[in-house]
Amino acid sequence: ELPGVDRRLRRRLKRLQEALDAPAEISIGSADGPDEEDDGPPAPRADAATQLEGRVRAEVAGKQALFVGNRADPQLKKQLEERLGLQITWCEGDPRRLAAAAEQVVRGTYDLVLCATGFQGHSADALLGRAARTVGVPYVRAGKGRPTACVQAIARDLGVG
Repeated sequence: ELPGVDRRLRRRLKRLQEALDAPAEISIGSADGPDEEDDGPPAPRADAATQLEGRVRAEVAGKQALFVGNRADPQLKKQLEERLGLQITWCEGDPRRLAAAAEQVVRGTYDLVLCATGFQGHSADALLGRAARTVGVPYVRAGKGRPTACVQAIARDLGVG
């Protein structure tokens, strides 16, 4: 008996206890790691991600890109450059740097603008988006800017299937 617990919680507790008492239907591998027999092909999901990355790379390789984030991240810059073949200029999101970056976008310096919007305010997003639209440069909102998110966002915005 649990004091102060309503019927809904008691029912959930009972279901949990029943689930724990039931025999396991899923076999769990050894603690040492995967079985020797699991040398089959990679998971389809990983393969699809690799294929998408290849198609995006074919579309953007060799292009100049501006990446706007909230801080310098040399490791992420290197990963994106290697995985996508981009030449990235990094911009931290303070107002002066954003204004200068927007001017560079309008001048046609970049072929692509990637923005980690998860770390930017609405004003930064609006400023860069407006600058990119002015010259017809793709403006890609990449969430937190992680490599996989960038690949998916570029694929989405450039129509790479």
